[in-house]
Amino acid sequence: MYLNELPDEFISIKAGLGQSKKGYVLLVPLKKDDLCEGVIEIAGFNEFLPFQQEFVRKLAEDIAITYRSTKANSKTRELLEESKLQEEKLKNQEEELLQNMEELSAIHEELERTLKEVTEKERYLNQVIDVSNDPLFTFDLEGKLISFNKRFSDVANLVDYLPEKGVSVRAFLEGNDDTAY
Repeated sequence: MYLNELPDEFISIKAGLGQSKKGYVLLVPLKKDDLCEGVIEIAGFNEFLPFQQEFVRKLAEDIAITYRSTKANSKTRELLEESKLQEEKLKNQEEELLQNMEELSAIHEELERTLKEVTEKERYLNQVIDVSNDPLFTFDLEGKLISFNKRFSDVANLVDYLPEKGVSVRAFLEGNDDTAY
């Protein structure tokens, strides 16, 4: 947009060699591909010739391209930094997960060893209980059967008590009709 008939109050140009209220204004959008990034405003004492106007238009297009490129590079830099931070965060999380997996693996191995020991002891205990001619049984703190031998089962059946693992032995021990086992 070229403005050459301006009111006196519109613009006042001051320069090292003087000043004038009469001037000319050239407004050129910083535009590329129908996207305006800004506007160049140039004021002068003399009229802008067509080749000067064309030069400023081409220069404005180059400035728009440079601005857009700089803006894109800046955004790319931001995204790269964000990506690096996320990569580092993921790397730290991966290291933490690997450490947790190692700890869980060690705990799992310890539990397997403990379970094996407990299973062996339980098997041994059941063998000891089974060879006895006396009625033998074990129960937990809640009074529920853990293990018993055949002789205990035979004696319990005499008083109509059906022993099963996990069932209460209180009715059998107290001799009452507690059927809630």
